[in-house]
Amino acid sequence: MKKLIVLSLIALFAIGNLLAVDVSYSGTIRARGGMVLNDNYDKDASTATWKSQRLRLYMTGEAENGVKFVTRFRLTNGDPSNNVSTVDKEEFNVDRAYLVIPDAFLGFTVTAGYQPFYAKNGMIIDATYFGYNFARSFGDASVAFGGFTVSNGTSTQASSYGATDADDVSHALMADLAVNNVGPGTLGLDIIAQTNVTVTGYKKANYYWISPWYNMVSGDFSVNINPVILTGGYDATTGSTNKNVSGSVFALIVKPSYTLASTGTSFGGDVLYIQGKKSTDTDKLSWKGINTFYCSGLEYFGAANEIDHYGCIGNIVTDQGQISIAVNANQPLTSALTLHFAAGYVMTAEDVTLADGKKDNVLGTEIDLGLRWAVKENVTWKFTGAYVIPGDATTKTTSATAKDDALTSLTTYLEYAF
Repeated sequence: MKKLIVLSLIALFAIGNLLAVDVSYSGTIRARGGMVLNDNYDKDASTATWKSQRLRLYMTGEAENGVKFVTRFRLTNGDPSNNVSTVDKEEFNVDRAYLVIPDAFLGFTVTAGYQPFYAKNGMIIDATYFGYNFARSFGDASVAFGGFTVSNGTSTQASSYGATDADDVSHALMADLAVNNVGPGTLGLDIIAQTNVTVTGYKKANYYWISPWYNMVSGDFSVNINPVILTGGYDATTGSTNKNVSGSVFALIVKPSYTLASTGTSFGGDVLYIQGKKSTDTDKLSWKGINTFYCSGLEYFGAANEIDHYGCIGNIVTDQGQISIAVNANQPLTSALTLHFAAGYVMTAEDVTLADGKKDNVLGTEIDLGLRWAVKENVTWKFTGAYVIPGDATTKTTSATAKDDALTSLTTYLEYAF
């Protein structure tokens, strides 16, 4: 397998250099790992450890007419789907491959192929799929629209490859608008529709997201405000006792930040609200995204500084919704060394029924402390420790006698960018 990977890369490099295009290469190499003390909130549990390595290699070619191709190769070792593991898993794939054609149609730049799709803050989508995109600027305004396919019944990023008929995929359309110099910032709007989505026990579902946002910058202070509305639903299959599901769900993101220019000290915050529903509201829609990657800045309850082995908040909310309040600060100690601090409180928007029949909505409290060291140019080392005090909505949902000890997560990360 390793020989095949090496030979494939050598062949691709040779082909790229023989083509009548200007070919460039870039990428990142990272190694990360960590341990969790009192794993599963149990002081008597064994210490859990995890590790992973990843190489991302971009090959970009540009012809004389401005047409570009972009290919990203990924080689991983560890367990990229669940890093809390001692099992090695080797994986090699091409996770991006697309063409960029400037001024292809009425001044629009067209991007086609296996490419990234993103809506503001990653609350709806931040993933790679096979599709197309048209983009153009008009003075202070920019507009983009496109579409892509998503495999039904899977949360992986492997879009429509392997589909055998139209029922195997759902279809998504999205449009983005951004206007600069609206007051002291930029005003934007993301609109996304996804149809033909498989839901077990129901007919196909249709979802629609409307996501306006505003980025304000005033001196050393900035804030991003992003409300999101999800509407849609799905009908029960004929003869089923399930109720038809429909409605709308509201979410709100607020991300302020402030930097002291004289010292480089920065302060930030993250407030996330996702509307929930009661357990009896079986006919009401609950929050969902296509493939989300929302980061709160917390190491354990949400990804921080790209150390994300527990995933981001947007991927783990339940029908009860979620509320997260986080703050962070970064203090340069030297030109190369920065001290990082974060703290947060996470809860569900609606109460969770515990194993003993009681109600609770507290998921937990977290305090993080870490260091970031710029070892050399393009070489970064990070270390973060997270202390987590769980709430009953995390530990007592399946057993009233489950352990609820505080845990400590230690994570280290080394990356070289070239």
